[in-house]
Amino acid sequence: MTCTNGDVTHCFALCFVARRWSGELSPGRDEVVRAQFRALGDPPRPLHPPTAVVLEMFREFSSTGRFQAR
Repeated sequence: MTCTNGDVTHCFALCFVARRWSGELSPGRDEVVRAQFRALGDPPRPLHPPTAVVLEMFREFSSTGRFQAR
């Protein structure tokens, strides 16, 4: 992806679990395309395949308490 300032970047996702939140989500406008809260079972589509693997591992960890690695 090429940013408006000419930087060429790799796309990736950061996923965090928030159990409570106050305030407004305010990402840096110069480098963040989109930031939003989503339910774990409702990720944005199309979902990047490595992100799908990580979310599945997290779901497994959440239900079993066992660390997941692949």
